[in-house]
Amino acid sequence: MVKFISEGDDDIIGGDFHCIANGKLDKIGGKHDIRQIAAASLQSMSSRFNPSDIWRDHHIDARAFTGTVLHPTDGSFICTSTEKFLLSRTLTLFVLDTSIKSFPHSDHDNVCLVLNPDQVVQGPGYWHFNSELLGDAGFEVQIKDFWTDCETKYDDFKTIAIFCAKIIGKQKRHKGFK
Repeated sequence: MVKFISEGDDDIIGGDFHCIANGKLDKIGGKHDIRQIAAASLQSMSSRFNPSDIWRDHHIDARAFTGTVLHPTDGSFICTSTEKFLLSRTLTLFVLDTSIKSFPHSDHDNVCLVLNPDQVVQGPGYWHFNSELLGDAGFEVQIKDFWTDCETKYDDFKTIAIFCAKIIGKQKRHKGFK
């Protein structure tokens, strides 16, 4: 990730970082010490570039979660905050609002960031998007089949959380619903 961060320009990095930064505020349930490699990478990057986790900076002691899954053995909920916007500190002055908003079509909610575009100086930027699979006809068929299968089985589940947990498992295993 460090190779995509500019030393001299302002950066906004957003996404699911697949790790928690603060075990007391960012997770309920499950094991708190998993994904240590991702957490160490995030900590290393944060130590070097000192970005603002803008939602956390605006909501210092809040407990709000962006992801919810079912525990694989006891069925309890595991709630985490792994989605983030990391900003260069010089950009925090332009932030009007940050929030977490429900997104019903996913097991993750959205972290929303609102900037005041009138105050942000525009310049050259870098956008990284791996588009190789978009041109792969076999992958396109696989994705269409996957979602068609999901749509036909949606009503078989009591809650959307259980449905999403099954989708995640299906994506990871590619073996279908069990």
